[in-house]
Amino acid sequence: MFRHQILRLALTLVATLPLTTGASAAVYCAVNGTDLQNKLNAAAASADDDEIRLRLGGFIPGSGSDGFTYVSSNSGSLTLSGSWQGSQANPQACVSQYDGNHTWFNPGSNQRALTISMTAQAPGSVTLEKLEFD
Repeated sequence: MFRHQILRLALTLVATLPLTTGASAAVYCAVNGTDLQNKLNAAAASADDDEIRLRLGGFIPGSGSDGFTYVSSNSGSLTLSGSWQGSQANPQACVSQYDGNHTWFNPGSNQRALTISMTAQAPGSVTLEKLEFD
């Protein structure tokens, strides 16, 4: 009888294992254009769902016609959300998201603001929140 209880417990633990070892989301905070591109590169290399929070203000891409780029062959999702601010304790962090304040992309003439390419067989989704494109 005792062996059956141990076997049931072991089977229950094994059955719940896939639920507890799923992909975890990484959350990044981008404070300027260079930082944003670095975070996009890190998220593209990750197989997990990722969120990049952008500080308030303008993000100007570097040179190149594609602007900020995210090219991923993984199946993870990407969320880009703007209007984040830090705190007194951690001013460079993305701690609080505000309504009414804006984060915008300003690519300049003859340039895209953002290029996203997901080439996985079953790509994740892309979500854009509280961002403006000039």
